[in-house]
Amino acid sequence: MAECQPGLIRILKYKGNWRLREEVLKRVGEIQNPSDELVFQLLSMLDDDNIYYDARVLAGDALTQLAKNVQGGLDSEINISVRKVAEKLITTPQPPFFDKTLKRLCLEIRLLTIA
Repeated sequence: MAECQPGLIRILKYKGNWRLREEVLKRVGEIQNPSDELVFQLLSMLDDDNIYYDARVLAGDALTQLAKNVQGGLDSEINISVRKVAEKLITTPQPPFFDKTLKRLCLEIRLLTIA
């Protein structure tokens, strides 16, 4: 799956085909060994106020799933970045459905840190 990650990242960056982008977001959480670039692209989408909430929720769900899938947890630098973005977003008013996604992500990151 590692060889297809650059293509998936390009799709996630391209805003012209929202259906394709959403399908990638729904499936990308299944990757067992995500590249740092893929994780940071998902994090960028989660943090981007110019992206519609459904895509941001899918990005947050994908990050949560990736955090569960990665053996030994996410790299510490990535873990810190994800935590900072999620906690920053939680401290500002968000729609309830997006807030739930952020809380699930924070919970998963904390669980990995404790384990």
